[in-house]
Amino acid sequence: MNILGFDTVSSSFSIAIQKNDGSADEYNKDEVRNHNEEILPVLQNFLKKNKISLDEINYISLGIGPGSFTALRIAFATIKSICYAKKIPIIGVSSLETLHENIKNYDGIKAVMIDARKGSIYANIYSNNEKLKENLDLTYDEFINIINSIENKNKTLTLCGDGFYKNSEYFINNLTNYKINILENSFNIIKASNTIKLSIPKIESNNFDDIFNLLPLYIRKSEAENKK
Repeated sequence: MNILGFDTVSSSFSIAIQKNDGSADEYNKDEVRNHNEEILPVLQNFLKKNKISLDEINYISLGIGPGSFTALRIAFATIKSICYAKKIPIIGVSSLETLHENIKNYDGIKAVMIDARKGSIYANIYSNNEKLKENLDLTYDEFINIINSIENKNKTLTLCGDGFYKNSEYFINNLTNYKINILENSFNIIKASNTIKLSIPKIESNNFDDIFNLLPLYIRKSEAENKK
């Protein structure tokens, strides 16, 4: 089966493919400024590079957020239109769960953090690979208070995502009770190859999302909604 994967919810952009011949490829770009202008040209070039057309794609897995309202809307409009036109089954995957795959092999307390702007983040928190809290919308200080309140003999903390690295100094300076693992920047990018990985159990069980009912994972209201 040929599976195409997308995640565009953060400041990074990721597209990946896993082919039925066992080969795979991925394109990641950090600090994307305009998802609307990039998603289709990147997709076209990526498919051309991999010598495959949309008619040969069997499934599409899509990061559903939480994240940027604009980026989510663009991704959903584009990918759902493709799935509808080509009759391709779609599988929605939490972008926070996808990000956790980057640090799944680390022990201790872990948090994956997507920038939510204005001094806040979306986050999942784990102890080893047990999920303690999910889909949180927190200020930096609220996040720090939660982490410091967790009983943890290990005292090792692994953080990743653009919600961390954009303000890493602040978190490091305010989480002094922990030894923080400092990872290279590739760990902070949500990778569509992991979106595909997390979608495979659903594909194998024929547990697809309804194209009309699949919605972005919005944890908070948009600015436009708040102004009403």
